[in-house]
Amino acid sequence: MSSRQRNFLLLVTLVSTAAAPLFAQPKGSTSIPDLAGIWTHSIPGFEPLTSGPTALINTQRRANGTAIS
Repeated sequence: MSSRQRNFLLLVTLVSTAAAPLFAQPKGSTSIPDLAGIWTHSIPGFEPLTSGPTALINTQRRANGTAIS
């Protein structure tokens, strides 16, 4: 690599480094969502009832009381 090419690449690198803050997003940008906090329920696949906890009714039983497999 010649000295001229090396100096040109150094100049391009320095200019791009100096210009990078000019093209950055402002710090108060609202385009970045806040992903903090808990995102899952304690038991995946089950949603809590809006009315709160209630007694469970087993609907998977036959009339004689045996479980349906």
